[in-house]
Amino acid sequence: MFWSNFLSIQRSPTVALAKWLAYALRQDTDRFLQRYPALSMTPDEALRAAVTRVLDKFPEYIPVAAKLAFAITLLLTLGMLGLGILIGTNQARLLDNQISFLGHMVAGQLGESAKEPLLANDLIRLEILGRNALHQDKIVGIAFFSDDRRIVAASGAVPPDIQLQKSSAFAVDQNGGSISWIEHPESGEHPIISFIHPIKHSDVTVGYILLSFDRSALTTAKKQTIRMMATTTIMMIGLGILASFMLASWLTRPINDLIDFSRSIVDGNYDVDVPRVRRNDEIGILLQSMNTMGQGLLKKEQVEKVFSRYVSENVAKQALKDIEHRDHTPLGCEHVQASVMFADIVGFTTLSESASPKEVSELLNLYFSYIAKAVRFCNGHIDKYIGDCAMIVFGVPEKNRDHGYHAVACGWMIQKLIERVNHRRIAEKKIPVQLRIGINCGVMVAGNMGSEERMNYTVVGDTVNIASRLSHAGDPGEIIITEEVLFKENLNHRVQTEFVDTIQIRGRKQPVSIMRVIDINAALRYKILREIDRVWENGGSDPR
Repeated sequence: MFWSNFLSIQRSPTVALAKWLAYALRQDTDRFLQRYPALSMTPDEALRAAVTRVLDKFPEYIPVAAKLAFAITLLLTLGMLGLGILIGTNQARLLDNQISFLGHMVAGQLGESAKEPLLANDLIRLEILGRNALHQDKIVGIAFFSDDRRIVAASGAVPPDIQLQKSSAFAVDQNGGSISWIEHPESGEHPIISFIHPIKHSDVTVGYILLSFDRSALTTAKKQTIRMMATTTIMMIGLGILASFMLASWLTRPINDLIDFSRSIVDGNYDVDVPRVRRNDEIGILLQSMNTMGQGLLKKEQVEKVFSRYVSENVAKQALKDIEHRDHTPLGCEHVQASVMFADIVGFTTLSESASPKEVSELLNLYFSYIAKAVRFCNGHIDKYIGDCAMIVFGVPEKNRDHGYHAVACGWMIQKLIERVNHRRIAEKKIPVQLRIGINCGVMVAGNMGSEERMNYTVVGDTVNIASRLSHAGDPGEIIITEEVLFKENLNHRVQTEFVDTIQIRGRKQPVSIMRVIDINAALRYKILREIDRVWENGGSDPR
């Protein structure tokens, strides 16, 4: 790219330079848009992307601890606010009642002293009485009225006439009334409360006394009370919020343990215990139940693993799956189109007579392990081991349309594996073992067979019997199939065979033409060879 651009510049500098700048700008623009993809989006796409980013920041769920703490905090806040308002209102009312009581009491005492001067219309004594009253703390004004509510004498602050006219304080009984008003002197506004108390003589009202007090002290006391209650309420709410979060965290800690335990169960890790917390409540019972459930699942997994070692893995999975459908017979018998193989060890009876039981067991386990690897690779399953013979089925219980070719390929793979095993045993100066394999395809009965106490999933029928006979019809190291299988399963183009003979099988009237499998074609051959190399490179063990 560099040299082509360079040469183009030599031919046409102006055009080449323009093209080079356009190319550079386009590259820079692409890199810029890759760094900031939102600039290349439509408005709708940008809005959806922004909403998605915002939603991704929120947690998948709201923790129970947060919900519980919020509920406790809300209830506590509402309760403390209600309690604070109630106490504050009661305190303010008590202060008002105390001030009213004191005001009327003082007014009543002064009214008794002013009774005689008021009846005698002695204004001088009333004025003297008023001035003396002003010397007392918080009293800012005093006035005396006649029985027709006219001011007879006054000293200090007195409510305006219009407020006295609008007030209903004169229409009072023996307890008197009060007026709240504001004085506007040059120095500022002064809140004042005036108490009007009747002056009586022999239950006859002869006049009224108006006693005014500075209301700022009452207002200050109310504010202090409200401030104290608000401060106490806020402190209690703060302590309540802290306590609620601590309580919610303590209560929901086992729930978080249960969440971790359930996630481990989902991931298939059953060997996990919920921390044992001594709780004599529902959560304690739940913790114990979850531990019991985990142990049960662990035992179930162990049983499944052991079960799958005694029967085919496919059969085990199908049997465990059908347990959920109790109204159906698990793995019920049915006619199926499948393939069956018998792999028999040649001369095993003679070999076992000259070997110890341990050597016989090790020998069988060695060869059967390689057979199992080939069977699993070719999508079959081992139906059973019959002494020194392995019965292998293809196409059941899992359906497989190409079961015939897979069966022949599996037999070829088994013989190739046994060849390598024998080469190694010969090098180790051990006795080699060869197999004879018979394969047949056709209709057979598959399902659970046995008694209620014990049953076995297997296949039976004429097809199975012929396969068993074919395993004895060939020579050691050979794979024998029938001519009918070769053409019926469309194997003639994928399998190389040669005619062996026409034999009479016991139990059948018609003779059977048998073929010897020499090799297999198609891509599966190379996959099998690679699998054999892989197994052999791992020392004969399967790392999976």
